[in-house]
Amino acid sequence: MFTGRLSDLIDDRPDEGIFRVSRAIFDDPAVFDLEMRQIFEGGWVFLGIADQARDPHDFFTTDIGRVPVLVSRDGNGALAAFINSCPHRGSRVAQTLAGGLIATVQGCIIFIFAPFVGVPLKPLNVLATIGVMLVLGIGLTGLGLTIAARMTSFEGFGTVNNFIVLPLYFLSGAQFPVQNVPDWMRVVIRVNPLYYGVEVMRGLLIGLWNRSGWIDFAVLAVFTVVTLSAATWSFTRQE
Repeated sequence: MFTGRLSDLIDDRPDEGIFRVSRAIFDDPAVFDLEMRQIFEGGWVFLGIADQARDPHDFFTTDIGRVPVLVSRDGNGALAAFINSCPHRGSRVAQTLAGGLIATVQGCIIFIFAPFVGVPLKPLNVLATIGVMLVLGIGLTGLGLTIAARMTSFEGFGTVNNFIVLPLYFLSGAQFPVQNVPDWMRVVIRVNPLYYGVEVMRGLLIGLWNRSGWIDFAVLAVFTVVTLSAATWSFTRQE
């Protein structure tokens, strides 16, 4: 724990061509706290440029040290900055619900092709299937947000997300039958939440049930609650 002066951490001897910085500047919590108080929390701080909120009602978020800040331009074009004191739980829930809704709308497009492949659509079953798609979409979006909270780059998120989502999809039974797979793969399928969503939708649309649909839906609902909670907690903890 550093207790001296910041100048003690810097070895600056220009005549000898030496400039060295102690590692404590980068990893000592006491130095970090001092930097936050004296630099970022003790004077004027550059937040951004005006073009980041160019038009009325535009906004952007940033940080002053450890304090999240919201900068917005009102309807008259005036810029203002506010401490962003919202815990962001609501925004993460809204993001997850929006992702689930988008996935559900995309899934509903497949109903257009059902009559062409001989699948009769009963109104109540279609409504139930849409509900299942929404729950599944929210769960998968929550999983994606939980992964995103731990990523530092978009490329890293895409790579990790594909390594998780694609196996879930291919082992769900949506594309390939899962009845005659090896025993080890059967175990993986049984812990795959997407498998239970596919089972419910298959039962509702074509009447093929391997077990009670309520069991499948219960597993799916638990998965959604867990991922939604994990996404909210991950971003709240991070912020």
